[in-house]
Amino acid sequence: IYSFEGWNAHQSLGMLITRRMEALGLKPLGFVANDYALAVYGLEKIEAPRPLFSPDILEHEFVEWVQGSA
Repeated sequence: IYSFEGWNAHQSLGMLITRRMEALGLKPLGFVANDYALAVYGLEKIEAPRPLFSPDILEHEFVEWVQGSA
């Protein structure tokens, strides 16, 4: 994923995407983030990546994740 949004944004997005992958049974192993890109990897092949990147990830899941980690 090349979003060029910076390391902090990629770290947060990596956590959220791996949570979604886990919920979908894709068996995520981890992710790597830098200032320019994010790479997420797991044990299962991702046939349809669109659900992993739906806009509600920021509206609902990000807030839920932040509140739950406090």
